[in-house]
Amino acid sequence: MNYAVKDFKKMARIQLDGKFGVFILAQVVVSLISSAIAMFPSRSVWVNLLIVVITTLISSVLTFGLSYMSLMNARNKMFTVSDLFYGFKHHPDRIILLQLLLMAISFACLVPGYVLLILGTLMEGQSSSFLLLLAGVVLLLAGTVLLVYFSLGFSQALFLMADSNDMGPLESLKQSKRMMKGQKGKFLYLGLSFFGMLLLGILSFGIGTLWIQPYMLMTQANFYRSLTGELNPAAGPQQQSFESMNTPDGNAPYYAHLSEEFQDEFRK
Repeated sequence: MNYAVKDFKKMARIQLDGKFGVFILAQVVVSLISSAIAMFPSRSVWVNLLIVVITTLISSVLTFGLSYMSLMNARNKMFTVSDLFYGFKHHPDRIILLQLLLMAISFACLVPGYVLLILGTLMEGQSSSFLLLLAGVVLLLAGTVLLVYFSLGFSQALFLMADSNDMGPLESLKQSKRMMKGQKGKFLYLGLSFFGMLLLGILSFGIGTLWIQPYMLMTQANFYRSLTGELNPAAGPQQQSFESMNTPDGNAPYYAHLSEEFQDEFRK
């Protein structure tokens, strides 16, 4: 069955029924930890840069925990706030290495354009200044497009590693690239579909994002499950529809544990 973005979002809303509190608490913990690390500024630019890198790497391991929680919830399995630290207990080095690789890709895509812009600014008044600035803008735009392309292709790496404790960062990037062939446009649309909600979340001084982020993450988890074929298990000559999916015990329909209101919403 070929699911649309609206299907992934509907699944997410149902799966989050009664679970928002756990995810909100997990996000608050992530924010507190990140803020605590960033509370030690230094006069040294290099020390501040190091603090930013450390904060980013620790946040990546916590984000891994959120991804793991989302997959568990999507599969109707038990999870708790403590699963936020799941990545620290299962080879955090591979998560950190993945984040460093993604950061390296970002630098490779954006730094050349910024370098030309800086050189053009420093050489202001010289004949070559305009050409450098123009080349910098063009290169920066091209680098941004390239970064978006790579980001879409590697977007499933974290979920892949959350699904397999033995998978390394390079293998996850390779598998993500393979899975995302022909799917980048849909995933981009999925992300853009939350733009309005995120804008409202920001206007609410970030309070609204506490509800929006779990919604986004659950939607992305369902997108990942569709790529792996998990949402389309073989059922004889035909594939099961979402409505006929069973819980892990193989008995009741997936949504049977939900309230009648949500079951009706699901069937619409």
